[in-house]
Amino acid sequence: MKKILIVDDDLEVNEMLVQFLRGSGYDAQGVSDGRLVSAALDASPFDLIITDLIMPEQEGIETIMNLRNSGSKIPIIAISGGGRFRPEASLHMAQMLGANCALAKPVALSSLLESVKDCLKEQKKAPQ
Repeated sequence: MKKILIVDDDLEVNEMLVQFLRGSGYDAQGVSDGRLVSAALDASPFDLIITDLIMPEQEGIETIMNLRNSGSKIPIIAISGGGRFRPEASLHMAQMLGANCALAKPVALSSLLESVKDCLKEQKKAPQ
């Protein structure tokens, strides 16, 4: 079973995504802050990370940069409602910095599930 880490400071969104992905056949776990990603990855390997971009402690952009700078090849899906900026600007920046996919909030669950499947297929094809 593929493991997915959800990173979102909105606890309702976080829990909804965890439950949706579990119901879709994935082992999903949530954390509320980008600073907690390293500890989660140290505790258990994940096949995919879904991160919000606008968070108070450590934004998703910084989380993506940290993961890519450390050499992590884990696929990342960025999600954002935009915050101070239009969502398109934040999502474009996330992809430029290493996110495999970027989706605007509110995210249609069918689109999210399709992106999850696509990212996991890409991961399977990529050399480790």
